[in-house]
Amino acid sequence: MADAKDVTVIIDGVPVQVPVNTYVWDACRKVGLEIPNFCYIPGLRAFGACRMCVVEVSGRKGFELVTSCSTPVADGMEVRTINERVWQQRNMIMEALDTDHPVDCPICEANGDCRLQDYGYEYGVTGIDTRRPKVVRPSERLSPAIDIDRDRCVMCGRCVRVCDEVVGATALSIVERGLESLIDAPFGKSLLETPCVSCGQCVEVCPVGALSSRINLKMEHHWWQRKTETTCNSCSVGCTIKLGSTRNTIYEVRSDDALGLNDGLTCVKGRFAQDWINSNNRLSLPLVRRDGRLVTATWEEALDLVASKLNGMRGQLGVVASPKLTNEENYVLQKVARLGLGTNNIDYDGRSQEAPALQVLGDMLGYPAPTNNFLDTRMKSGCILTIGDSIYETHPVYAYQLQRMVRLMDKKLIVISPRWTKMCDWSTVWLAPHAGTEELLVNGIARVMLDAGLLHAALDGRHENGADYLASLGAPEFALDAVSRATGVDANNIVVAAYLYATGGTNEGPEPL
Repeated sequence: MADAKDVTVIIDGVPVQVPVNTYVWDACRKVGLEIPNFCYIPGLRAFGACRMCVVEVSGRKGFELVTSCSTPVADGMEVRTINERVWQQRNMIMEALDTDHPVDCPICEANGDCRLQDYGYEYGVTGIDTRRPKVVRPSERLSPAIDIDRDRCVMCGRCVRVCDEVVGATALSIVERGLESLIDAPFGKSLLETPCVSCGQCVEVCPVGALSSRINLKMEHHWWQRKTETTCNSCSVGCTIKLGSTRNTIYEVRSDDALGLNDGLTCVKGRFAQDWINSNNRLSLPLVRRDGRLVTATWEEALDLVASKLNGMRGQLGVVASPKLTNEENYVLQKVARLGLGTNNIDYDGRSQEAPALQVLGDMLGYPAPTNNFLDTRMKSGCILTIGDSIYETHPVYAYQLQRMVRLMDKKLIVISPRWTKMCDWSTVWLAPHAGTEELLVNGIARVMLDAGLLHAALDGRHENGADYLASLGAPEFALDAVSRATGVDANNIVVAAYLYATGGTNEGPEPL
């Protein structure tokens, strides 16, 4: 049964049910029709720059040509995705784009993975438009990581929009007007003089190879590369990335739209910090210390030595995990520690930075870990609270998604950090307590929520020793004025944070004291 907010669209004679306000392009994609386009990225605001996605839709004057990436569906709308009229329009656009495009496919980094190349074949581009001289611009180095060849650029604006809307860096812009329009850093600066974070998303989304990375692992034809999906181990977000490999060598790191919880996003570490995989300095055989020197040994010798050493120290060991491991790998490690080595002494090296938040969670819920996964906080939360280090540097992809929630979806963000971080720029409330008083501040916020009756009944039975914790909040040191004096945070801001967090961002509380 269709949802009450669904509408029915007839695409090439086939009825399709999609949510209201869906763009025609997305509706076509739902039934497996890939409408050609250069500028559209699902999830970004409509732009309609390249005009390649024209289709015919029914209107008051019969069937009209519209850009499918910026036209919302309407109930009963009929859509024709291809006919002679649509084909001619797309052919005309391709001829215009090809006027200034260089014929350098054999040496282009996007050769074999280029939309202009693909659509040129599909829509019969037969030659170069000679109605005006070809505009030639030299290639340029925007930063130590990124080059731009403006002759290849089709001015789709993808790089500018993903930098602004997705990453929140606003390091690229469209400058000049008309035929002179081009992509550049604002005011002609180097990207090093902008908020650029070198994430490489502009290179990722470029459909034609105008933007390229100077620090690609190596160059190799796309059609020779084997694409393997894996989990990035640069931080604990767990982004899904695609490694392009040939002959046991990694050549490229990319991601795809709607792939993994990162939704195709990568950061500077995930994209450019994988070169260690191909390093000649990596050990290919284990080393065993003999007579004070490390010497090469076989795998059997090394594993037997490690097993015998560990077996002789059962119950006397501690295990330190890495936050870069996947959940599955950490699960196996704790099994090895508890069952194999007979120890419950398990820790990880990221705990010291997160100690205040984990202590509060342990006291509140009996479980010192976040209460929601990344996907739920991104898709369902109305208010997010972060404590401690800047996740824009430590967990960049998740931070990109949070700033997008705040800027474009009107979600609320509370930042608790003694020092300024990038996330403070987008926060609704920034609480800057004295270093070491973060735990007291969070307990003070909980006290405000308790006194105002904002603690939700749904929490009942979902935490350990909850009644004891709530009773402890009655202590004098957790009173609003006492917490404000001890932490140096204004009492009104504490109240606002408490109300925002408790109501999912819908209520900022009473008037200031």
